[in-house]
Amino acid sequence: MDNISICVTFIASILGIAYPILLEVISRVDEKYSSITILELFRSERENFFFIRMLIISLVLILVWMLKLPPIIKLPGLDYFISHSAEYLLITSTILLIISFFLFVRKVLIYYTPTRFIPYLIRRHA
Repeated sequence: MDNISICVTFIASILGIAYPILLEVISRVDEKYSSITILELFRSERENFFFIRMLIISLVLILVWMLKLPPIIKLPGLDYFISHSAEYLLITSTILLIISFFLFVRKVLIYYTPTRFIPYLIRRHA
């Protein structure tokens, strides 16, 4: 398996696993606390924002890589890097997506555990 196949596999797995978890978390937080304010607080978390943005960017970069567009600029000495820039961007976005996924899961665990959630709220709004 080459690097791009691994990246596409990770992105597809995270999309297939994490996005349904995101929707489930939102509905459970709503059921658990019966508070629109807490639900909006969860949606406004930077981990949530970063995760969703990285997922979208990664999917767009898969599309860009699949199009195999020719390089727009030609610079002597940098031709190799420019012609493989879509691969490098895809690999970088996959790494950032994986990091954001773990940060997102950590935030979900905070919201799910009342003994961790209350101190988190106090720290955040104190």
